[in-house]
Amino acid sequence: MDYACRYLEWDSQFFGKRIARLDSVILHPEALQSANSWCREQHIDCLYYLVPAFQPDTVRLLEDDGFRLVDIRLTLECRVTSSYPKPISANLQIRPASQDDLPALKAIAGSSYAGTRFFNDPGFGTEKARRLYVTWITNSLSGFADQVLVAENRGTVSGFITVRIDQSTHVGQIGLVGVAEDSRGLGIGAALVTAASGWFGSHEVEQVKVVTQGSNQAALRLYQSAGFRLAAIELWYHKWFAENHRA
Repeated sequence: MDYACRYLEWDSQFFGKRIARLDSVILHPEALQSANSWCREQHIDCLYYLVPAFQPDTVRLLEDDGFRLVDIRLTLECRVTSSYPKPISANLQIRPASQDDLPALKAIAGSSYAGTRFFNDPGFGTEKARRLYVTWITNSLSGFADQVLVAENRGTVSGFITVRIDQSTHVGQIGLVGVAEDSRGLGIGAALVTAASGWFGSHEVEQVKVVTQGSNQAALRLYQSAGFRLAAIELWYHKWFAENHRA
């Protein structure tokens, strides 16, 4: 069998819907038909599928079957160097986050990710999508990330970045980056990425990856200016099963 459907327990519990993901190297009509049958048997509400951007036959197959494009996923990567720019301001401090920072971090997370696939899919709803990222930063501070760094500008928490190391590959991964709405355009995002690179370097990580949305031009410019280069373009598709979907 060249496909597999996986029930996603965390997503299902969070959104209050039965959610699964379709994994397939090459998707063909028979495999898609089998996946649809499995979803109906399992009462799946929503099925995710991530496809490389340059597979037009697969894209047509998905769209003809009722899948809808919800996001363009860009993966960027860079080599960690031992040379980092100086801080942009004497008033800006980058430091490890503490639990005392959580209210500020949640406020930033709740207003920072409007272009992501969960916001783009009306099946989830704006409030649930916002709460997803609030939960993400909360969990990151409780051990989901290896480290959360915050940017404190003139004594106020103005941004954060989460980092972790894949233990199987020793590749660094940047998770969430968020900057408060009233602090954007001040170079805080760049300072956070620089600090993350320093953190990875201190842990002998040689390669770092980050994922962003194709519509997020500001993030793309930020990462490219920090030395990241595009490694992959993929498309997120979601399919809702009307007979199973519960509002």
